[in-house]
Amino acid sequence: NDGGYLAYALELVSPQPGDGVFRSSFTKYNADLEQVWRKNWGKTLSSSSFRMYETYKDANGHLITIGRTNKDTTIKDPVLNMFVPYSISAGWVFKYTENGDSIWSREIPLTVPHELTNTMKDLYGGGILSSGNIIAGGYAKIGPAYYGWLIKLTADGCIDSLFSCNPWVPSSTHTAWPLTQHTALLIYPTPANRFVTVAFPAQETWGTLRVFNSMGQEIHQRREWLASGEIPLSTSSYPPGLYHIIIERGYNERWTGRLVVARE
Repeated sequence: NDGGYLAYALELVSPQPGDGVFRSSFTKYNADLEQVWRKNWGKTLSSSSFRMYETYKDANGHLITIGRTNKDTTIKDPVLNMFVPYSISAGWVFKYTENGDSIWSREIPLTVPHELTNTMKDLYGGGILSSGNIIAGGYAKIGPAYYGWLIKLTADGCIDSLFSCNPWVPSSTHTAWPLTQHTALLIYPTPANRFVTVAFPAQETWGTLRVFNSMGQEIHQRREWLASGEIPLSTSSYPPGLYHIIIERGYNERWTGRLVVARE
């Protein structure tokens, strides 16, 4: 309300081969883009463990950010026959003041049957009800299947209800492509509004994501680790229209796809 800005990013703590160790960083700027405060919240994790997508303000002026982090748990080791520490991907809802003071942080469990490994869980967005309760939604990827899920939290962060739907499994033609110059990307949902997921066969390597508008002008480019087989992409700043997405890996190796952005 003061004309300032809030930015979310990943702060590199220590480099590692193929990736790095990061912590989430929130920075408040005033209307002249001068830094007011900077805070770090959450665990120190690899970059793929943090995904923050949407921020909302409640009736008291508190800020609520929705995304993904990692949840500490235990898993039974069949060799040792005992439970050992383990970390899994989990939804993350975080509430704090406009002055950067933490109020509460919640790691949200999943409600569908699953193994602890090879499971990606994201909350992509939501909203605040008139009661002050918080709604957040997203999906979990368990192997090739995707489960949609919704949660409702009270204003103080207690889980009120959880819901998950039946899984959706992409066509096998989208998961076993050879990597060639003309391989297609799986991009959903379509048409896009605020966010899309760009899916492709996972590769243990780095690649480059490039986005072009209908005039052929490159409007976005960034390096990505391709091991997860998917990249979330914010389209909230894209004008409605047709876009082309390319993921390049090395010389003459790429996936390509088309994206339609529409507004409600």
